[in-house]
Amino acid sequence: MSNRLLVVKDVNGNVIYGLPFATDGYETTLAANTEQHVTVPNDAQIAVFSYTGGVDVFVDPATTATLPSSSFAPTTADLNPVMRLVTPGTTLSFISAGTPYVKVSFYTLLAPGLV
Repeated sequence: MSNRLLVVKDVNGNVIYGLPFATDGYETTLAANTEQHVTVPNDAQIAVFSYTGGVDVFVDPATTATLPSSSFAPTTADLNPVMRLVTPGTTLSFISAGTPYVKVSFYTLLAPGLV
């Protein structure tokens, strides 16, 4: 089961995210120019992404990720996203021109028993 993403207050009363280590996490090293994908767990609504520094990674929640061409084209992919809302059971597609390490941690927004 995915950990809950918590909203808490710091010592000054500012609202911050209390991000525990994830129990639902997946990692890989992408092969250059080769798409890889992961399925969002059934109880997850948030994905938090980590990458090797200095490498571009495209993440597509709707179709197979592709590398961009030399002209503008429609896309649903995001470049190096940090945190995104996700739909349980969908597939996230990843691609890079390099060979980065990629980690995806999944969290739920719902309280236990409401999933």
